[in-house]
Amino acid sequence: MVLKQFKTWWRLPVTIKIRVLRLFWCRVWKQQCRKHDIIWGSIFLYSTNNKLRVSFNNNCYQLDFIYHRRPLVLDVRGQMSSDIFTFFQLFVANEYEPFFQKFRKSNIKSIIDCGANVGYFSVQVLTWFPAAKALLVEPDLDNLAQIETNLSRNNLGESCQLIHGAIWPTDQYLEIHDKGGEWAYQVQPSESVNELKGFTLLKLMQTAGFDRIDLLKLDVEGAEELLFKHSLFKETLKNHVGIIVMEIHDDYARRNFICEELDKFGFEFFDSGELTICTKK
Repeated sequence: MVLKQFKTWWRLPVTIKIRVLRLFWCRVWKQQCRKHDIIWGSIFLYSTNNKLRVSFNNNCYQLDFIYHRRPLVLDVRGQMSSDIFTFFQLFVANEYEPFFQKFRKSNIKSIIDCGANVGYFSVQVLTWFPAAKALLVEPDLDNLAQIETNLSRNNLGESCQLIHGAIWPTDQYLEIHDKGGEWAYQVQPSESVNELKGFTLLKLMQTAGFDRIDLLKLDVEGAEELLFKHSLFKETLKNHVGIIVMEIHDDYARRNFICEELDKFGFEFFDSGELTICTKK
C-alpha cells in the first residue's frame, strides 16, 4: 500500500507533491492545515485507489479519470482556485450520487443548469444521460471560458448551449456584486445597460428550444427565494419542469418558504447533503 501511494505521489505535478507533503507534515506535528492542501491530499488518496491522473498544462491542472464507465478530462485552474473544491464535491464525495441513483432510469432529455460554474455538473449529468441536451447559464466570463474548455475536452459541445447571464425573476440587466470565489458569484439588478443579463426561466426554456425542462439545476447563491416569490417562475415550474436539483443557501433564503411553495405546485422533495431534490408527486 505504501509503495502504491509513493508511485501515485511521484506521478503528481511538483506543486501538488509539495501540498501533499505539507499536509502530511502538518498532521504529524498537529499543526493547522491549509484548505487547499487538505483537498489535494484527498484527491491524492482518491487517485491511489482509482484511475485518476493529474497533469499540469497551460496554467491548469488536467484530471483524467473514469466516471460511470466513461473516460473524462477536466481542467482545474491554478492551486488557489475553487475549481478543485467543486471537483471534489461532485466526483470524489459524489454529492449528486443520490440523485443519479434515484433517476438513472428516467428519460431525461432537456436540462437547464443555472449557476453552471465551470461545467462539471453538466459534464457529469450528460455522462449519465448522453442523449440529453443542456443549456448552461453562468454570469462570470472566466467561468464561461472554462465551461467551453471542459465541454470541448469531453466532446460535449454539440450537446450544450451556453448563456452569459443568470436566471432571474424578470428579464433585466444584472451585475456581479459579491465574489465569494469562482463557485459563489452573486448578482443583483443593475441600474445601467451592460453585457450581463438576467433571464426568466420561461425565457431560458424558449432560448434552449425546449417545450419542457426534464431537469432544472439551481445553484444561484441565495437568489432562490427571489425566484420563488415570482408568479411567472412558479407557473413555469408547475407547467414545464419535471425534476429540480438545487442548493438552498440558508443565509439568504428561507428554506421553509421555498418548500411550502414547492408543495403547492405538486413537488415532493428530500434533502441529500447540501442538495434539495424535488420531483412531481
